[in-house]
Amino acid sequence: MQTGVDVVIAVVAWVVTIWKMPVVLRNRRWAHDERVLRSWAFALFFALSITFQVDVVYLAVDAFTGVNNLSWLAAYVCLALAIYFVSTACCMAMRVRQPGWILPYLVVTLGLFAAIFPLGVATIPEWTEHTAPRSGCDLLFMQFMYVYAIVLGAIPALAFARFTRHEGAFPTRIRTGVTLLAVILALVYFLTKCVVSLLAFFYPSSSLVSYLATLAMVLTGASGLLWSLVFAPNRLYLSLARPFTFCEKVLTLKDLKQLQARLNRLCPPVAPGQATWWERLKNLDFYIYRAVIGILDGKKMLADYLEVLEAEQGSGDALSLSKGHRLCRPETFAHRWDGRAIEEAIRLHQALQGAPEPQDFQRLVAVYRDIGRRLKVSTGLNPGVSTRPRPERDEGLNPGVRVR
Repeated sequence: MQTGVDVVIAVVAWVVTIWKMPVVLRNRRWAHDERVLRSWAFALFFALSITFQVDVVYLAVDAFTGVNNLSWLAAYVCLALAIYFVSTACCMAMRVRQPGWILPYLVVTLGLFAAIFPLGVATIPEWTEHTAPRSGCDLLFMQFMYVYAIVLGAIPALAFARFTRHEGAFPTRIRTGVTLLAVILALVYFLTKCVVSLLAFFYPSSSLVSYLATLAMVLTGASGLLWSLVFAPNRLYLSLARPFTFCEKVLTLKDLKQLQARLNRLCPPVAPGQATWWERLKNLDFYIYRAVIGILDGKKMLADYLEVLEAEQGSGDALSLSKGHRLCRPETFAHRWDGRAIEEAIRLHQALQGAPEPQDFQRLVAVYRDIGRRLKVSTGLNPGVSTRPRPERDEGLNPGVRVR
């Protein structure tokens, strides 16, 4: 069973390696972007490592060289190099500072392999099933590899975990999620192998050994196939992201329309008109753009209204409001607001004026969507705001002032 898994993973890994080779060599991309070369080096050494673990190749290499278990050493050296290249490539891709101890750790690990192999591993008969160590040298040989993989594998895992939280584009987020899942499965695999080798050496009769060995085999296949998907073309991730992108646009339009509706209660829209939800779903990008334009118009109109009201200060009894705003009774203004409407106007004005206005449209959409969400949380959904004058007292603002 393990041999079949190794063969499948090796074939897929070599397909990815050969397929990506022209991309690396085209226009000498490796000379301009070191991440491309390191990513391809990871694919190459990973394919070599899995290949050396296939039983037929394992025995053929040993028979050709006359050195027992040499293929085991070659598999571990290639795997250590693959982990090194993927860790450093992830640091470059995520713009994370690469720890200075990675390269020395690689050199020390390879040196330990070279020291242990002739002393204990090369002197024992050939052995393709590396589950239960047969000697102390076997155990050290395995443990150095597994601990090295866990330590260096944690670097890309942490980098991709931080990147995934802040990435907004769904195709990139899905690719990053696949990479993160592959790294996590690989870490669990090496941790499982570490525990299995210890249990099999010190407690060979434990029933956990067989269960954990089976789990490690499943993790090998899942992690290997996921690593191959990391190199898949962007078209695949664009297709996978379409349902998520559609749902995100629907929610974005909903939040923007709620903010626009609050503005429309205070300021008449420049371009009135109501489209059905079916019409919006058919052209979400257009209606998102239209909602943003409506918010920009409402923002400008709201600022003009408040400026006129402030200019009337002193002509009548003043309403003292929060944060230094003092507005007089708006009875002489054409668009008559009551006390609650004035409070809502000031709240919207402060939120809109205090937010940045990036030049990038997508960021502008994100800013207004965030404003709509924050206002919805602070004041509740669709607060009732009347824009008609009220003859009764507004005791919530200033007792004794009648807003008409």
